Amino acid sequence: MYKISEFAELTGLSKETLRYYAEVELLEPAYINPDNHYRYYDDGSFFLALLLGKLRDFGFTIHEMISNGRN
Repeated sequence: MYKISEFAELTGLSKETLRYYAEVELLEPAYINPDNHYRYYDDGSFFLALLLGKLRDFGFTIHEMISNGRN
């Protein structure tokens, strides 16, 4: 499991982007500690984060990623 700061560094996505992706249910943490609300990501999250980063590089909007992911 990776803390959000570690995961941000690994994926190249900012902590703010990761929080936003969780808010719009695009990439949710694998675990949120109920005591301190720290977000943790796992290896499965890593591959999805890389995909989302690539889609963003290709010009996909957040709305397009959300819409296509739910179809």
